[in-house]
Amino acid sequence: MKTFFTRCFCAIILFTTFTSCETNSCSACTDDYRMKIISIKDQNGNPISLDDFKVINTDTNQEIDFNITANEIAEFKANGEYPLMDDLNIEASQTLQLQFQGFKEGVQVITENYIVSADCCGHVDSVDGNQNIVLSI
Repeated sequence: MKTFFTRCFCAIILFTTFTSCETNSCSACTDDYRMKIISIKDQNGNPISLDDFKVINTDTNQEIDFNITANEIAEFKANGEYPLMDDLNIEASQTLQLQFQGFKEGVQVITENYIVSADCCGHVDSVDGNQNIVLSI
């Protein structure tokens, strides 16, 4: 009899564990702000400061507005890191096709395509594409 109850108890524990893994964890959403960035360096690993950059939603042909300050842009340029997507520009469980365009001296020197998705809480979650660009200048 003990074996029967032990097996039933183990079965219930396993069933609960597996079914809880299948459910969405959206009940544990946070208010934190997330931003995915890309890094642009030269062959020696030095940061590249672009004159300008754009992130385009290729499905709508609209430029993404990051609403960042001049100080933040200067910091991005100094570090060779640029925003690709943030929580304010993507909805929960959404997937976007994006194109990053980088410019130096009026010439487009970078064109990279990305697929970016958000989790069920609306946080930018995954990026498919080259996030570490090496630029030959």
